[in-house]
Amino acid sequence: VSLYQMQGGYPIHVEFISYSHAPEKFDFAVYLDTIAKRLATAIGIDIQDLWELTGGTLGSGMQSEIMNRKARGKSLGLFYSQIERFINQILPEDVTFEFKFDDPQESAERAQAIQVWAGLVASLSNDLSAKERRQLLANNVPEFRDVLTDENGHIRTWDDVEQIDEDVVIPDTDIVDSDNTALADTTKSLGDTIGAFAQRMGRVLMGYADKTYTRFMARASLRTTLSVEGEKAYRAGKVKAGGAVELTRKDELELSRWRNEQDAYIGNLLDDVETGKLTIEKMPNRIGLWINKAIKGAYNLGTSNVSPNRFYMWRLGNTIDHCKTCLTANGQVHRMRAWKEAGVIPQSSRLQCGGWNCDCELVPIEGARLFGKGSLRNVK
Repeated sequence: VSLYQMQGGYPIHVEFISYSHAPEKFDFAVYLDTIAKRLATAIGIDIQDLWELTGGTLGSGMQSEIMNRKARGKSLGLFYSQIERFINQILPEDVTFEFKFDDPQESAERAQAIQVWAGLVASLSNDLSAKERRQLLANNVPEFRDVLTDENGHIRTWDDVEQIDEDVVIPDTDIVDSDNTALADTTKSLGDTIGAFAQRMGRVLMGYADKTYTRFMARASLRTTLSVEGEKAYRAGKVKAGGAVELTRKDELELSRWRNEQDAYIGNLLDDVETGKLTIEKMPNRIGLWINKAIKGAYNLGTSNVSPNRFYMWRLGNTIDHCKTCLTANGQVHRMRAWKEAGVIPQSSRLQCGGWNCDCELVPIEGARLFGKGSLRNVK
C-alpha cells in the first residue's frame, strides 16, 4: 500500500487496532476439553462418547478397550431390552423377565470386597459370638445371605443344618471304648451326653462309609452333633462347678471358640473314612478319642468358667503312659484362672499329648486357707 503525504512537515503515523483477541495464556486445547466436559454433563452421557481422553497414553490402548466394551454393551443392551419388553408383554403383571449379565471385572472386584469382609469377621472371633459374626456377614455380603439365613431371614445355627438320618444302622458293637473314655466323677447329665454323642457320631460315620451320606451331609451332621452335645457338656460342667445352667455372653464366646477348634478336625476325619484309613472296626476307638477330646473338653471348659478364683488340683487319670505336661502338673494346686492362663487344662490341645488320650482332671480343693502348690512355669 502506498501512502502519500498531503501536507509537508507532518510525519506519517500508522496504528493498528485489534477489535478481538485471545486472553493472555489462553490454551485452545484446554478450552475445547472444558467445553466437551460441560456438554457431556449437560446431556448426561460419558465424555468418551463425545471426546477422546486426554493424558498421554491413557487415550490409546486402555481407551480403545473401554470404548469397545461400551459399544458392544450398547448394541447387545438394545437387543436384550427389546426381548425383555416383548416377553414382559405376554407375562402376568406380577412377573418380570430380565437378563442378568456376568461382568468378569465386576466379579473380581466383588470377590475382593468379600475377602475383605471375611477377613474382618474372622478377626472378631474373640469379640463376637459365632451367630453375631454370621449376622454381620449376612448383612453386608449378599452372596452369603442365602446360605446363612433361613426363609424368614433369620440366621441359621448349627442345629438347623441337615439332621442325622435315624435309619442308618449301627453295627452291634459298643461304640464307646471304656479304655479311652474316663467317666469317673462326672454327672449323670454328662454321661447321657457322651452316650448320645457316640450314637449320633457312629451313625454319621457309618452312613458316610456306605455312601448313604454325602460329604456335605456328613460334615453338616457332625457339626450339628458337636454343637448340640458340646453345649450340653458345657452346661453340665457349669452346674458341676456350682454355676447356673443358663449361658452368658462369655459362655457363648467360649463355646464359639470351642466349636471352631473342633470344626478344624472334621475334614481330616472324613478324609480317613473316605480313603479307608478309618475302617468300621476302628470307628469305636476313634469316637472314644473324640469323646475324650471334644465332649469332656467342653465339660472342663464349662467348669473352668464358673469360679476362676477357686483352687483346683491336677490329678492323673487312668492312662498308662502320661505325657510330660500331665506328669509335671500332677499334684499342683492353683486357682482356676492360673490354670487357664497357662493353657494347662485336661484334654486341651496345648498338652504335649494333644489331649486326645488324656483322662486327667482338675479336682476342686476346699479349705479355710489355701495357697498354690507348685509352679506352672515348669509345665510344658
